[in-house]
Amino acid sequence: MGVSCVCHLPVAEGKSVQQTVDLLHKKLEQLGAVKQQGNFSVDCETYHPTATTSAQPSKLLYVMHTSETPLSCMALFEGGPCLVADANFDVLLIKLKSHFQNAKGHKVECRGPKYRYSDFSIKVGTVTISSSARGISVEVEYCPCIVPGDCWNLMKEFMQSILGPNVPELPSVFTLYWGLIHATLFGGWTVEWTVEWTVGWTVGWTVEWTVGWTVGWTVGWTTAFYYLICFSSW
Repeated sequence: MGVSCVCHLPVAEGKSVQQTVDLLHKKLEQLGAVKQQGNFSVDCETYHPTATTSAQPSKLLYVMHTSETPLSCMALFEGGPCLVADANFDVLLIKLKSHFQNAKGHKVECRGPKYRYSDFSIKVGTVTISSSARGISVEVEYCPCIVPGDCWNLMKEFMQSILGPNVPELPSVFTLYWGLIHATLFGGWTVEWTVEWTVGWTVGWTVEWTVGWTVGWTVGWTTAFYYLICFSSW
């Protein structure tokens, strides 16, 4: 799991959504990207509470599924918090229909092919709402790195080669870096404390043997968050 960036690609002037997608596929293939077997998919369903009070305003619940983690789903309350749950969370929501009602006709889906170019993975998806194409989403992942600040310039240069000026700036969430406590068991415990200056002094810690799993999982669902942000703009 590397560093991923999800971009909204505007429809080309005088072209349809599908024609713009086909042009991007052709550009990737001319660049030398290899189309991978199978497609990816991301979907997001909206639930609204059936009963609200004036003291507690109603908040929507978004439930997202992705083909990258088929046994899990993500649930996000409007304004937070969020959770990662078993895929059977949908069944639980059906049993809670007296509290949450599925907003029919508001399901957002993103599907498309996957490409591989050197160390980059590219996913080109058509975003649809109620089977109507609404836009194009492009996810670019740089696989060898998990630190956004260390590879952003390289990612930006590659994305500009296929997306032109439609490349976002580095998300503000990536401008904060956390220090780490590295603990290794070699003739006793040794601890190294690191602090990094960014916007302010930020100090964080985690044990080294949990870093790989924790970072990989977080980055994976960060991608899902970006899709949710893109969906909300269409």
